[in-house]
Amino acid sequence: MKFRKYVFLIALVLLTSCATLKSWISPIAAYDQKTYESLTTLKATTNQMIDECVPDISLEKVNQYILSIDIIYEYELGKGSANAEVQQQIQLFRDRMLIFLGEARAKVLSPVYKESKKETLTRILDVIIATEFQKPR
Repeated sequence: MKFRKYVFLIALVLLTSCATLKSWISPIAAYDQKTYESLTTLKATTNQMIDECVPDISLEKVNQYILSIDIIYEYELGKGSANAEVQQQIQLFRDRMLIFLGEARAKVLSPVYKESKKETLTRILDVIIATEFQKPR
């Protein structure tokens, strides 16, 4: 009788440790085609937004663009903590883009400055896209 108790306890410990071990071994979310497509689309719309962003741009257009970032972020957030890296990267991108949009709505920016910002912001997106693409399939 005692032997059965110990076998049951050992089996329980082994099963629990296997589940815990799996979460330690694979803490990265799997590749998601929808995320990849959303991010590449966001890159194209970001380039367009930077080109078109002037002080009199409609607030509705800016809000629609920010909403597109928020939708992607919420989708990624739904994947849980295994996707924390992409979530943080999207949040960083959103913060940087909001700064740019605030600047562009406050005054006319030079073409050189806008191109510099475009390069910086699209590089951030390139890193997020590469992070997603390199995930295990």
